Amino acid sequence: MNKPLFAFALGAAVLMTPVLVVAQAGSQQAAPAAVDPTIRKAREQLDKMIKAMGGDAFLNYNTVTQLGRTYSFYQGQPREMSIQYARMWQWPDKDRFQLAVADEYVLGAIIGIDTTHKSKNGTVSYIHTGDKGFEVSYKGTAEEDPKSLQDFIRRRAHSPEVVLREWLKDPATIVLPAGDAIVDQRMANQVTIINSKNDSVTLAIDANSNLLVSRSFTFRDEFGYKVTDTEMYSNYRNVDGIMSPMSIVRYHDDQMVSQRFVSEAHYNVNLAPTTFDAQVTYDTKTNKKK
Repeated sequence: MNKPLFAFALGAAVLMTPVLVVAQAGSQQAAPAAVDPTIRKAREQLDKMIKAMGGDAFLNYNTVTQLGRTYSFYQGQPREMSIQYARMWQWPDKDRFQLAVADEYVLGAIIGIDTTHKSKNGTVSYIHTGDKGFEVSYKGTAEEDPKSLQDFIRRRAHSPEVVLREWLKDPATIVLPAGDAIVDQRMANQVTIINSKNDSVTLAIDANSNLLVSRSFTFRDEFGYKVTDTEMYSNYRNVDGIMSPMSIVRYHDDQMVSQRFVSEAHYNVNLAPTTFDAQVTYDTKTNKKK
């Protein structure tokens, strides 16, 4: 080879070497990080649960109607009688829970409501639309107790529907394994979902059927104490292609708050436009009509 040409080629090769090294380093940095096998397994468990619950039908139903009976508990002990209820729900933020209450029967912690209510005509309804809540009784329509409303909104924000339909769509959401445990006498795989606000919900998934066993989250009450809110689901039945729990039990920490037994359920029923209508007609503080 001609010496000057060889010297030029050698010099060019030397000059290009750092560039190649930098390019290789850059390509190595751009390569996606390997997914932790435990994290991948947690996401797979979540996918199996969604499929077992009904897949797309489970993720996309728009309305739910239920009939059944509900029991309230005080300090973990059941009250003497159950109450018939009807529930109408519409995605994403409409809910009507109507109780057929016996004359002068005092409601306790039926649906997380802490105040005492009485009804002379036998029905009390709680209507929620967005961030507003209403109580409808023989007296008329009043604004819901603020503490009860806050509790309802908190539970709705951590419901399986919101977690699976909204949280999982956010790329910032993290799905982590939370270990195996016996939940409601069933072996369950636990998965924790953490959203972009560092808020989390733990779902327990039946190790055999892949159905949802429980949903739990922790919050601080008005005194700053940590409280764990848990819902447990059992006695599943296939309704309109969706696996539906016929028994739903709520706990605050280890104390049972309420229990519902669903006798009839339907999905995607066209609800009347007035189902969730409510306008305040009386003030609970003054007990006077507005």
